[in-house]
Amino acid sequence: MFKNIKTEFGKLTPDYINSHQESYKKEILSGESTAKQIENATDVFLNLVTTKEYEDFPIFRSVLINTISYSDDAILRPTVGQVIRRQTSTPDIRNYFEAYFSQSIIPDLEVIQKRYRIESLTEDYWLNIAYVQFRTSNTLDDPPDESKLTAVMTFIFVRDPDVGWKIRLLDSHQIVLNVPVELVKGGDVFKNQSPPIWKLPNPYFNQ
Repeated sequence: MFKNIKTEFGKLTPDYINSHQESYKKEILSGESTAKQIENATDVFLNLVTTKEYEDFPIFRSVLINTISYSDDAILRPTVGQVIRRQTSTPDIRNYFEAYFSQSIIPDLEVIQKRYRIESLTEDYWLNIAYVQFRTSNTLDDPPDESKLTAVMTFIFVRDPDVGWKIRLLDSHQIVLNVPVELVKGGDVFKNQSPPIWKLPNPYFNQ
């Protein structure tokens, strides 16, 4: 779909990006319910981050992620990092995906499992509290647990005329593994959720 990106990137225009926005808009809005559209919008974002289609084009990928998935006033607290990012901050949202967190930089990055909890906040704002398990390495030298990362990703989506829904806020962090025994006894056990969810690597007292 994106032949000769290396030469075309230099002349990316709003029309060039908009031509791809329409296809993503159809994909997102294909959901019959708003909840399904939020699920689709989350899937589109995760696919843009992990697809191998843009593995040689980290800048182009980051432009797509930023344009398709994030609103102009979006806020990102990334899974890996210490600062809150905005479109106009330094560092900004796009830089996170260009410089670090995408399949272009982490070649084996993929989503293994995901679980969404989607709720309405208002007619135009929806919440998705997502558990997403990523694989960061596929080499045989890596212990299986160390190549997996479970992120707790809290999305707030806002209705958008360009693609249907965009991320207004993404607050993401790695799930806590070493949960105190006192909390585990009280039911703070990841795998006991309903429906059942994947196990976490040790240390976690419920394994």
